[in-house]
Amino acid sequence: MNPIKIILFPACITLLINSLFAGEIAIDLLEESPTETLAWPSEPRPLIGVETLDVQIDGPLEKRTVFNCSNFKLIIENNGNWEKMAKTNPRYSVSLKDKSDPKLTFSLSRFAPEEFLSSLDDQNWNAYITFLENDIPPKNVTFQHDSRVSRASPIVLDKSYRQVEYEYTLSDGALVKNREIFAFIKGDLFVFSFKGPKAKVDAFKNRHNLTISRMDFFE
Repeated sequence: MNPIKIILFPACITLLINSLFAGEIAIDLLEESPTETLAWPSEPRPLIGVETLDVQIDGPLEKRTVFNCSNFKLIIENNGNWEKMAKTNPRYSVSLKDKSDPKLTFSLSRFAPEEFLSSLDDQNWNAYITFLENDIPPKNVTFQHDSRVSRASPIVLDKSYRQVEYEYTLSDGALVKNREIFAFIKGDLFVFSFKGPKAKVDAFKNRHNLTISRMDFFE
């Protein structure tokens, strides 16, 4: 299924009065480049299996959460704060919730390149940002980063990545924040999402960065 692309044309219409005596009015449509938007696909994401492991390296047992991605595994440290959600939103391949606040979630979404962003270049990325800003409710983009331009946290398996943070208000007035980190792993696009009340997402940003930076990859 191809990603959804929407073309938005600015309403630029100029009325030119050619002849006051004849009462003729010509309408000239100014030609401007349309703004392309790239929407998050509506099709449900393929599910990713989850299991918990106890490992002992140099000291007490430590917990790990393993994401089984069919042809490889992603493993994150889990000190007991993350647990798998019983039901996953179709937007995601798998979701975990924070035991201290079930509204705070960590999710993975997997896409084949032709399903969503085919690369992390500016054309694809800016089209997605435009979609967010025109979505309902509109998303207030507060931060963007491209690891190919400058170094910043987190580190995603030493791969290039882009991240975006945006906020929006629910009907009950609650302010929600979403952090999305995009990276290609074994040819597929993975999006790591941290979502929840803005205050909690901001407060746990460093912890969440460590979760991604310390992630391991195994085939």
